[in-house]
Amino acid sequence: MMSMGSVAMVAALASLAVSSTASRDVVELRPDLAVEQLAPGVWRHTSYKNLPTYGNTPANGMIVVSDSAAMVVDTPWTNEQMEVLGAWLADSLHARVIVAVPCHAHDDCIGGLGAAHRMGATSYALNQTLEFAKRDGKEIPQNAFADSMSLTIGAREILLLHAGPGHTPDNIVAWVPDQKVLFGGCLVRSAHAKSLGNTAEADLQGWPGTIRTLLARFPDAGIIIPGHGAPGGLDLLDHTLALLAERE
Repeated sequence: MMSMGSVAMVAALASLAVSSTASRDVVELRPDLAVEQLAPGVWRHTSYKNLPTYGNTPANGMIVVSDSAAMVVDTPWTNEQMEVLGAWLADSLHARVIVAVPCHAHDDCIGGLGAAHRMGATSYALNQTLEFAKRDGKEIPQNAFADSMSLTIGAREILLLHAGPGHTPDNIVAWVPDQKVLFGGCLVRSAHAKSLGNTAEADLQGWPGTIRTLLARFPDAGIIIPGHGAPGGLDLLDHTLALLAERE
């Protein structure tokens, strides 16, 4: 594990590595971790891990900041990456991670949860996610909910919703209403995705209905963050449905 001094140094250096992509700023914290602001107080973090089947694989998470508090929806792949992310939030945005939410129990969502807990974050997850984390010997979220719950971060309210099964039985989404940002996670595919990705635990029959529920529930979503790949709009939900239809 990196020392807090080393983490702080990495974060401080990373704050200097800012490049403009499109109209957004991407901050590279280290070669396998970057952050990008999508809306006021809403960030995407992207971490990388080399997987035997997929190679060097990027995975997205969301950060919501209000006042001096931060919520991380899906941690990076590893505890070390989560430590660097937490240090950057403290040094650059003067925000402490107080809440962490894994959207399902795979490593690209829950891998850094131990580090988040050590930072003092309180974690929330769907009850099924707790069960799967226990089954697989992973860090266990501290609090469980069924179907949906709202969390308050500073002056902001974030909705957590289990709209149905898809990529996994337990995949949830997170909605930031004041900015109309929807974190779809691995339930939603990016516009450039050619397949559904890892379907080892997928519910291919239930997945289309879950996406249609999101379309009905969040018709005004302006930004949708998929689990992997670039953010988009409602077109990402349509694209996911099209990929599902190809498998029928």
